[in-house]
Amino acid sequence: MKINENLIKISEAGLPENFISVATKIYDNNPTHAAIFIRHQAKNYLHHFPGTWLPEVRENFEDDWYILKKCEVIKSGDENRIGSFLQYCRRICDRSRVTYGFYMDGSKYDQEGKYIKNSDMPELGTCVSFCVNTLSGALVIEDEYLLLDDWDDSSIMDAHGLDMFSMSQIKANYPDLDISIYNAYRKRISPLEYLTSGFFSNYPIKKEEINTIVEDVKKDVRSKFSD
Repeated sequence: MKINENLIKISEAGLPENFISVATKIYDNNPTHAAIFIRHQAKNYLHHFPGTWLPEVRENFEDDWYILKKCEVIKSGDENRIGSFLQYCRRICDRSRVTYGFYMDGSKYDQEGKYIKNSDMPELGTCVSFCVNTLSGALVIEDEYLLLDDWDDSSIMDAHGLDMFSMSQIKANYPDLDISIYNAYRKRISPLEYLTSGFFSNYPIKKEEINTIVEDVKKDVRSKFSD
């Protein structure tokens, strides 16, 4: 599998006019924030959940510290479908009231941008789960983008500060939240794992598949930002 040549920096010349990709912001040579990069009619857009404010689609997006991997949820070059996906993302951002939390239960967004719950919980998520829920809603087959049962909360301690932030946000917005349900679906998918998912196109993508190349992706990301 060719990894390095399929990881693209936004600043690279000759980007195709129409495609979508999984994207991550790079800080200190590591993926730290997940997004969906949309290029439509040669213009750049970033769909993401910043965490400290509500989701947004940023237009005319340029940031040399983002790296991309084209995603085949929608085939590259299909201008009409990519334009439709961009409108779908805008509808999601118009309606979403997501609160930051390490929670993934298979919920997704429908084509009207409405959050379709899989459990008796409010709309919760991280930057990664917001993107995964978006991509799951875009799949024409009734599959998840990722096989969520493969992940658990074992890596949350790697993001201890964000976990503390998430709990403070949840308690502030939902003081009566049933913590037992939250803990049942408490899990973390890292931005690096999310970026690596772009190399696979049989859905749902399994963690064991991602594990086969994740260290190679990490190494190649660092090589692109080591200068």
